[in-house]
Amino acid sequence: MSIFKYLKDLLFPTTGLFMVSSGPSAIPGNHFFGIYLNNPSGSKKQIYISRIIAGGNSNVSITLIRNGTFAGGTPLIPYNANFGSAKTPAATVKLITQSTDPFAGSAPFSTVIQSDGSIVIDDNGRATLPPNSSLGIRIENNTPQPNLLSATISWWEQKY
Repeated sequence: MSIFKYLKDLLFPTTGLFMVSSGPSAIPGNHFFGIYLNNPSGSKKQIYISRIIAGGNSNVSITLIRNGTFAGGTPLIPYNANFGSAKTPAATVKLITQSTDPFAGSAPFSTVIQSDGSIVIDDNGRATLPPNSSLGIRIENNTPQPNLLSATISWWEQKY
């Protein structure tokens, strides 16, 4: 690969911006909501996290987890925000809601207590996931009442 092609691919990725959203989910009191973004080992892509938006109606903990373990879940379908592109992401995404921590035994690297509204993390590509790595978002409903929670992740991918 020429240096010019490498720089062009680096500065002007053509894959587009991929996005996935949980949509609003009603979660029982003291329950967990998890989203798992996985970059498979054979993807040959580097994932650059653009933005994470997460929150609930009231009193939730939002935790980011690096390379956590995650069992089960329902697949979420990401879409390409470049509507003129048919490219699909290498990453896979799953959602789970349950009464126990879906990332049990995993070490968090960031936790925020949100009392109202949403948390927006503008990462702008600083956090990356090479092949065979993952990012987890755990939202815990800290109240005994039901809570409406949601999360959206956006990212782009480039050859690794």
